[in-house]
Amino acid sequence: MKNTDWKFEWTDEGALLISAVALLVSVIAVGITALLARKANRINQYPQRKAVYDDGMKFLQTWLRNGVPEKKLMPLLAKALDNSRYTCSAKVTKHLELIQKDAAKAHYLEGRINHGDEEVRDEALEENRIIFDRHSDFDKLYEVFKKDLTIK
Repeated sequence: MKNTDWKFEWTDEGALLISAVALLVSVIAVGITALLARKANRINQYPQRKAVYDDGMKFLQTWLRNGVPEKKLMPLLAKALDNSRYTCSAKVTKHLELIQKDAAKAHYLEGRINHGDEEVRDEALEENRIIFDRHSDFDKLYEVFKKDLTIK
């Protein structure tokens, strides 16, 4: 009669194979966990990113409706800019910085338009028109925010 008892013997190759499989499973688990955490973070930050977009849009709508940026809404834009540094992409922050810079320049130009002589007024009007045109397209603001407002 044959001996059918099977006896397992550890070998160095077997231990190495088991260790490699365990390492691979660990790396995959960590990768999946990191991916899920990133997605959850993106979903949780959506309201803050949307608030930044809404504040920027409110500021621009008022500017375009009145033809001059509202001084009382400058803190709203500053808050949106500050929050964008933590919740949005660098592209969004850079665009909001441009809006803030151009709004400050438009305020300066408004003073030159109202209190300058004719030549100064004409130059200020032309420069103000260029700034106004740069921000008059609401689709541009959405395009800048599009990636940040999309949850994938």
